[in-house]
Amino acid sequence: MTQAHLFDILKVIPTDTNLAGFYYPFGLRRHDVSKFNFIEGGIVTIIHGDGSRGYVQNAPFDKIICGAAGSSVPIAWKEQVRVGGRIVMPIGDAIKVLDKKSPINFKIKEYSGFRFVPLIMDDGGNGG
Repeated sequence: MTQAHLFDILKVIPTDTNLAGFYYPFGLRRHDVSKFNFIEGGIVTIIHGDGSRGYVQNAPFDKIICGAAGSSVPIAWKEQVRVGGRIVMPIGDAIKVLDKKSPINFKIKEYSGFRFVPLIMDDGGNGG
């Protein structure tokens, strides 16, 4: 139910074509997407690595979503989401929603009362 709420908050629209999702253990697992031919059809690409660093090769992203709680939104994600884009990420026991208004300004909303698995980062820091 909580993961479904994350997707509701993300508000994907038909014109959103460049999305990033960082998940473990829930989400876009190879088994889940392969049974619908998302990988073969070029709809989904799975990249194994430290998601806190983002994926600059495909930036800027329309939306970024994370299914695990961190202590802060990685700097790389803030840089890699486009102006007008959205980041949805659990921070502690809340879901944070960051709408990018300019290259350095975000409107932030918070939804409290959730529990998530921790986001594990290779560098143990902010992914910057």
